Amino acid sequence: MVKTLIRKTMQNGAKETDRQENAAERATSTIQRRKEKARRSKIALLRVNGISQVNGYAGL
Repeated sequence: MVKTLIRKTMQNGAKETDRQENAAERATSTIQRRKEKARRSKIALLRVNGISQVNGYAGL
């Protein structure tokens, strides 16, 4: 059944199957979330240590 769905999807001109597209979207959003989380944790660490004012992060 899955092979039939993939074959029909490909025949209709789709370059990616729905599963491939969903997997790509999940991977992209996961990477973005991890980058944002890492960025926020670095800023929070600087604030806690009082270094934020020295490095210009005081307004964040």
